[in-house]
Amino acid sequence: MIKWRFSLIIIIIVFIVGVAFFYYFYWHYAPSRLSFPSTKSFQLENLLKFAQQEEERGNLIDAQKLLLKALEIDPQNKEVKKALGRVEKAIKKIYKPPLAKKKATPTSPFPKGIPPLTTGLPGTTLAIPTTAPLTPSAGGSSPSTLVDLTSYVPEVIPGYERTSLTSREGGVFASFIPLVEGEVYNALISIWQHQSSAAAEKFITNVSKVLFPDDSDDFTYKGYKAYFGTNRERDEATYVWVAGSLTFELHATGRLGKPVNLRDDLENIAKWVPL
Repeated sequence: MIKWRFSLIIIIIVFIVGVAFFYYFYWHYAPSRLSFPSTKSFQLENLLKFAQQEEERGNLIDAQKLLLKALEIDPQNKEVKKALGRVEKAIKKIYKPPLAKKKATPTSPFPKGIPPLTTGLPGTTLAIPTTAPLTPSAGGSSPSTLVDLTSYVPEVIPGYERTSLTSREGGVFASFIPLVEGEVYNALISIWQHQSSAAAEKFITNVSKVLFPDDSDDFTYKGYKAYFGTNRERDEATYVWVAGSLTFELHATGRLGKPVNLRDDLENIAKWVPL
């Protein structure tokens, strides 16, 4: 009898303990009470964490990619915007090539008032044509109508920042730098107005093909006569076309010693030049 009572007491105690545990776990861990982070917040948290790690390691490009992905998830997230701004500011500071100071010399190959862009390679510069397209030839005359050449310079080119815009009679020059590291070190858009379409076409023959004789290719761009060429020694390339009396000339300096690979980048820049 005593054993039976003892067993009953044990059963009751076990039952009570079991019920207590059940309610405890139900109260604390029931599905309706669990607080799991949302997929969105979880992704943002991880992207921010990994981006911070890449930034601390100095991998700014990778950090930028992660933050841009985070911004796609939550475009209004202030923390993401702040981190992205900090990273992109650091990128611009690192990859922005300095403009070389112009040396006043009678043998300078650059038009008056236009500073050379350095390529980053010792003793090299981004060449700008030495001809003055509006200078009348013997017995010739200047064009009767001057075009506002600055209207042909794009204000925005995705992936680039415009660092300068300089104009002079007969020419306008705009320099750009890439926002992320790639094939291009720096780029220059030069637009010239010549006396005639014939004079503009001679520019390709007498200037572009002379300065950029390698990897030469004559082709048609949007119906206009065009030329692509490189200067392997300077790691530079040109992409130029003639529209009426205007010459549109794109220059790029490379990073990797293969200027022929700059063609795709120049073609992309050309798409943003209004015609």
